[in-house]
Amino acid sequence: MTTPRTGSAHDGTTPLHPGLVAVTAGPEDAEGRKEFSSGRLLAPLLVLTSRHGVTFADGRPRPDITVRSVVGGRGSVRLTEPVPCTVAWQGDAGLDAALLRLSAEGLDMSGAPAVPEPRWAEVTGAEPVAVAVTGMSAAAARSTGDGTETETVRGVLDPLTYTRSDRYAVDVSTAWPAGWDQWSGMSGSAVVHKSGALLGVVAWSDRPYEGRRLTAVPVRALLADPGFRGVLREMTGQDALLRALDPERPVESVRLTAGSQLATAAVRTTLKAPPRRIVDREAERHRLPELVAGNLTGRPELVHAIVGMPGVGKSALARYLAHQLAADFPDAQFELDLYGHTPDRAPLNAQAAMEALLTWAGICGDNAPNLDAKAALWRNWLHGRRGLLLLDNAESLEQVACLLPGDDSSLVLITSRVALHDPDRITLTELDVLPADEAVRLLIESAGVQAEEATDPALEEICRACGFLPLAVQAVAVRLRFEEPEELLSAMRETDSPLLEIPDADRRVGAAFAVSWQALEAADPLQAGLLRVLAMHPGPELEVEACAAMTGMTARECRRRMADLATKHLVQRQGRGRFGFHDLFLAYARSLAMAQEPQERWDEVLDRLFTHFLSRGEAAQVALTASTGDPGVARTWLDRERTNLIAVTVAAVERRSPQARRLAAMTHALLGRLGATTELARIWSTMRDTAETDHDRPSRADALCGLADTERRSGDLTTARDNYQVAADLYEALGDRRGQADALWGLAETERARSRYEDARALFLEARRSYEELDDRAGLADTYWGLANVAVSLGRYERGAEEFRQARELYAGLGDRRGQAQAIRGLADIARNRGRGYEAHEGYHAALATYEEIGDVRGQAQSLRGLGHVARVDGRHEEAADLFVRARDLSRRIGDRRGEADMLRGLGDVQRLRGNYAEAREMLTRSAEVHRDLDNAGGLGFTLRALGDTERADGRPDRARAAYDEARAAFHRVGSRRGLADTLCSLAGVLPPGAEARAAYTEALALYEGLGADTTAARCRERLAELDRASQQGSDGASELGE
Repeated sequence: MTTPRTGSAHDGTTPLHPGLVAVTAGPEDAEGRKEFSSGRLLAPLLVLTSRHGVTFADGRPRPDITVRSVVGGRGSVRLTEPVPCTVAWQGDAGLDAALLRLSAEGLDMSGAPAVPEPRWAEVTGAEPVAVAVTGMSAAAARSTGDGTETETVRGVLDPLTYTRSDRYAVDVSTAWPAGWDQWSGMSGSAVVHKSGALLGVVAWSDRPYEGRRLTAVPVRALLADPGFRGVLREMTGQDALLRALDPERPVESVRLTAGSQLATAAVRTTLKAPPRRIVDREAERHRLPELVAGNLTGRPELVHAIVGMPGVGKSALARYLAHQLAADFPDAQFELDLYGHTPDRAPLNAQAAMEALLTWAGICGDNAPNLDAKAALWRNWLHGRRGLLLLDNAESLEQVACLLPGDDSSLVLITSRVALHDPDRITLTELDVLPADEAVRLLIESAGVQAEEATDPALEEICRACGFLPLAVQAVAVRLRFEEPEELLSAMRETDSPLLEIPDADRRVGAAFAVSWQALEAADPLQAGLLRVLAMHPGPELEVEACAAMTGMTARECRRRMADLATKHLVQRQGRGRFGFHDLFLAYARSLAMAQEPQERWDEVLDRLFTHFLSRGEAAQVALTASTGDPGVARTWLDRERTNLIAVTVAAVERRSPQARRLAAMTHALLGRLGATTELARIWSTMRDTAETDHDRPSRADALCGLADTERRSGDLTTARDNYQVAADLYEALGDRRGQADALWGLAETERARSRYEDARALFLEARRSYEELDDRAGLADTYWGLANVAVSLGRYERGAEEFRQARELYAGLGDRRGQAQAIRGLADIARNRGRGYEAHEGYHAALATYEEIGDVRGQAQSLRGLGHVARVDGRHEEAADLFVRARDLSRRIGDRRGEADMLRGLGDVQRLRGNYAEAREMLTRSAEVHRDLDNAGGLGFTLRALGDTERADGRPDRARAAYDEARAAFHRVGSRRGLADTLCSLAGVLPPGAEARAAYTEALALYEGLGADTTAARCRERLAELDRASQQGSDGASELGE
């Protein structure tokens, strides 16, 4: 390189920019090159440069740091011998600057210009400023010959970029030459105004500006750091000279000397720019200005703390409000970052914060002996002024207390993750995560989504995956500019931590949590330990009693400590006695627990939790099934802890806990009646997989039996049958007779659901023999109940009634209220099928009351269905429809497809009786499709018979007969005498009067008499008598002959 990059007035003898040095640091890379940057000599033994050039990413100084002075003019530039140095000060990760202390011999400055005292300046206007940057390119500096040249670039500095991004942007006039590393080596160069004032130091940036832009740390940020000022004072022997540089006015100098106090602020405003867009927090944006104006309380509220969890948008809201209200507070507008929760940066103590404010006010407080004296100077200066103070990122109330004004003339906005409780002075505004609509609006605005795409439902799901946290939503919005919402959502759902797919968002959220954690660990190790234990809880909510069991504390002590964590926004309140982590922070909290707690501690804590849930769950089970305990309390506990119960049981299974099988069986018993088939399938599938891996045959048998139970209840009968059979074989091989009997009972119940009644009866009898030999009265009661249902399906009502009564007596002896309700409902079914409406009505109501009390949703749906059929037969169609709808909704809630299909059939019958044939046909067709899908021939037969009745009433006898014929075939296949009798009676109604109709009625009558269905048998005799009196078509009443 033989000529400067950009022209200047220098000739070959003119010295270069005074104070320029070249900085190198080890270690060498693969090509033998060291890290290289530029620097500015501030004093004979002190150099200002960039942080990243002399330290590693974790803040450790690099080895072998040396500095060389740049001497000579254009065409004769050379570097002096290197001088070793050490890092005397370095900024945090966001302040890319460092001070180097040279060894005692210093630099060889012969031939170099004298180094003037640095003139620190801050651009206070809004207009761009012309600047020059002189430094060393990496390519030139790595040369060891005398051909080295400097690089001088000229550009324009935008002062407003600092308020937006904590950096200045310098847009340069000429791009970097092709093939060169982009501004490599220029880091640490001084950014200088034409007056010679130093405005900033070039910093590293990861943004691709294509060689057209440099970024720089403003000197104001350096002088605000007490560590920087301390080293500067030590090495130069004097305080900083502050200059307010406004391109529209001459440069004004203010030396900060002891005792000086200015009439006006040396710096009028340090407010950063407001957010480019703020589409959320509408309520707070309107409420806080009203409080400031005194419109809500009758007097102005002038000190506000905006608090909330990390990333919730506290600073953005405060900055927005500061700019909205700035015109009312024109005398001074200061924004100070207190670094309360900043990665890699210690919080600013009250002394340092006070010194920064005094500096901006133009006051030197060095002669003030202590913090109280400095605070008095500050309050005196602020007294009577209309000032605005934004204290961002406060760590505690103690950090900000001395910074508050002494009168009511100034506005103070504080942001913090900690609730700053001082009701006499501070008005609290607590921010939660965004409502869904505001989060979507923020995502749309940040990503620039087109109007026609703004209604895509995937957008809300993306926000949900971000936890409705503004910090995460805005980070994810960057990806949305280049990807379709569904693609992005799919990527986020593929991992337990949705933001792992969005590295920037994951980094920002992780850093936000990490700082809060580090502060807690330093201030209160006991609370930090509690937080790690809470993170071990596998469920989404933290109930105080469960957490007390995990920690060994009393519930009272645990509640107090968790409430303290909530005030620090490390956990969230979720109701009385309940807390939880924000979804995004949970992963980070668990990673800390994994890293810092030994496996033995995890085992100890989780064993306590498993024991707690076993104790509470088994107590709830007794209260809900037996006559002891309060079922209302048990039901409330189960409703609140359902999700936690599932998560805890899965964790026990995954960890191979000795309590896993017992926990799984208890959870199955509690949640099976609520229709939690998906959750239960997760438990049993996990147990099956771990058992197969561990060759644990008892656990595998339990898992297959439990899995078959959930499959049977959800309608997957073929898979359920197969799993029951494998479980029964495993139990037999293990010699576990009770397990084998349970599997046989499940197999029998599956065959009954498939309308294989004779096979079901044989299996029930086999199970009964085993239960009798084991003296298992609960199993015996369940078997009698199953046999009774088979008898009813086959139309053998007397036998069914006797077996239901035997089951009821056994359940009563066991104190099993649910079993008793099941038997009572079965007896009500028999009464209804025999035409005894009142008896059926009373039975269904009695069963329903018990089911409601113990929280059995499936039993409630079946009882409501029975009441609906009674009301339909009695002609109370409106009431019947309401009952069927309630039953249908309950069946949907628990995922009971067969139950839902039965309710649709009932609704179809009601619509037919109302004359709404199209609606009836649609409901019955949907019901038939479900029964076909479930391979439920019995349910299909009843639905087809109802469809035939509908077609007949609608004047379509051919379609009616086709439906009846198909229904008759289904009932023949399953052996349902009642279904066959009803279908024959309905079929006779569409046949021409004559022998065929008489034969159908006669066969139906014989079946009714055999069933003991007296009412329907009497109606059938009437039809036969009418055929004898006249050969005419039967009335529509034939279709009402029972079900």
